[in-house]
Amino acid sequence: MASLIIKNFQIKWPITCLLIFYFLILFGPRISGSFRYEDIFTPILLATLLLHPYSKKSLKVSVFFLIYLLFIFLLNFYSYSINNLNILSYVIVIKEFTYYLGYLFTLVILLDNKNNFNNLVLFEKFLFFCVIVASVYGVSAIFIDSGFYGISWISEKAPSLSALIFFNFLVLAVFNYKYLNFNKMLSLLAIFILIFLTFLVGSRSGMLALAVFFSIFFLLSLKPIYQIYLSLIVSIIILTIIIVDPNPREIMYFLQDLNIDTRSILVPLERFSTLLVLLESLEGSRSWSWGVLIEQFYNGNMLFGCGRGCTHLVGETFSLRMAGDTQYLVNLAEIGILGSSLFMLSVISPIFFISKKYKLIWISYFISYAFWAITTELWLITKGAQLFWMFSALCIAASFRDRLKNIET
Repeated sequence: MASLIIKNFQIKWPITCLLIFYFLILFGPRISGSFRYEDIFTPILLATLLLHPYSKKSLKVSVFFLIYLLFIFLLNFYSYSINNLNILSYVIVIKEFTYYLGYLFTLVILLDNKNNFNNLVLFEKFLFFCVIVASVYGVSAIFIDSGFYGISWISEKAPSLSALIFFNFLVLAVFNYKYLNFNKMLSLLAIFILIFLTFLVGSRSGMLALAVFFSIFFLLSLKPIYQIYLSLIVSIIILTIIIVDPNPREIMYFLQDLNIDTRSILVPLERFSTLLVLLESLEGSRSWSWGVLIEQFYNGNMLFGCGRGCTHLVGETFSLRMAGDTQYLVNLAEIGILGSSLFMLSVISPIFFISKKYKLIWISYFISYAFWAITTELWLITKGAQLFWMFSALCIAASFRDRLKNIET
């Protein structure tokens, strides 16, 4: 009896551990500052990973990420030894290592085909449930003034992070609608709701990423003639908005009659209107920090950089701020041209293992992230990185499942 209980625990605990981990990522609040509940859970994740048997393909899929991590670890060791880099810079390295652990653990559990990919099916159902919960919560948030610009996610007040979470839920809803056999009508409804919710957060980067994702995904999904029709329709809509120049405040009184928080609608619309002067907005909000990063890159070691985390040092003070800088300039300043190349290879590497069936949605998702990273350190922000590697692992596991089924048939 005891051996049976232990055996069942060994089978069910890894997938349970995975679900708890991503539940904390998606819904868990911060404990203090940048410290989160999933950070507390990470040691449990590591222990489970070490005790769980896994195939070589999990390591093969994640090898590019591992090479990049080895590089920044050695780089920081060198910078600490030679250039007296603050030891606290290893906090950033450790954060990236935890992203790798989450990615590897997700691959190990989802690629386990001993029970006909039951872990993957359960994970897909879990994500579908989360998408529905996110949609319901987001609609209720419209009636509550809870965000900085518009609405916000249940565990995040920062617009960039709230938009990032809603956007990832949206991509998961599209994945479910196009590739899985769960409730497609409910998935379609969630897609429309989450588009609206991502917009209502008020993050301009989120709005642009939203446009980039659907432009690529739908244009490449359609036949050439429909691509032309869709392009014409979108062009007409954009021209109409530019010519009419609507005043968002005109709908304020109508929304008030519906007991809807007008600020959650009005502010995102006003911020959307500023996208027409995007370069001016970037110059006003980002130019100073970008200039500092460029100067640091040119005046430092252009090949290797100053060490991961060095730009987070202000005098003797170390900060985990990660919202106002472009990912690419931070990489050039901290890890140089060589490290930036390895970094890009690591984030592009999932495409080598994703089948043609899922490449369209992953490429659309990746380009949206790459575009978003112009204004934010997207792959260093905890939730941004964790959700990116989660979705990549999901597409890879689904690809392996399809290949195995094709071989069997």
